[in-house]
Amino acid sequence: MSRRPRSTSPFPNRLTLGIDEAGRGPLAGPVVAAAVVLDLSLEWDGLDDSKQLTPEKRAALFARVLNGARAFAWSVAGPRAIGGRRSAW
Repeated sequence: MSRRPRSTSPFPNRLTLGIDEAGRGPLAGPVVAAAVVLDLSLEWDGLDDSKQLTPEKRAALFARVLNGARAFAWSVAGPRAIGGRRSAW
């Protein structure tokens, strides 16, 4: 079964952007936010929530995303930055 990310783009057969964050906020440590732009003309079989993947599948998909993504970026904010901005980033 081929699974493609769901797109809400007016150009659904071209590109899609995924954004996510992980972390517990200013009291428990840093927060990491990331974004990736995927070309939907490529196959993305196995793409799923990372918590649903085995470590091996997660590592393989990570390599595929880094090699096949049109763009990606991430940022890390520590407790001081988060607390000072009141988590409004």
